[in-house]
Amino acid sequence: MADTRRMHTVPASYLDAFAFTEGRRTPAVWRYSRSEREPVAVGIYDAAVWKDIYAFEDETGQRSTGIENSLAEVEGAFCEARKMLTAGAVPTLD
Repeated sequence: MADTRRMHTVPASYLDAFAFTEGRRTPAVWRYSRSEREPVAVGIYDAAVWKDIYAFEDETGQRSTGIENSLAEVEGAFCEARKMLTAGAVPTLD
């Protein structure tokens, strides 16, 4: 798995369920800024992203993205199940 620095606090695959594409090249969601008081369209791959939020230093002193990698595996399984459910199929536990 690639060593990533941009980590989502809300997975892009979850945001995709609420996304719109009208007038855009990529899916987006609306983000409301309390300071600006106006909603802003944000691409799902740029929304809820923090640098190294799940990274930590392991026992050898190396930067580890093990938590992010584990979350990505769960997200991958969710994506497959969501595709099946939206297509009308029943996901299996295989």
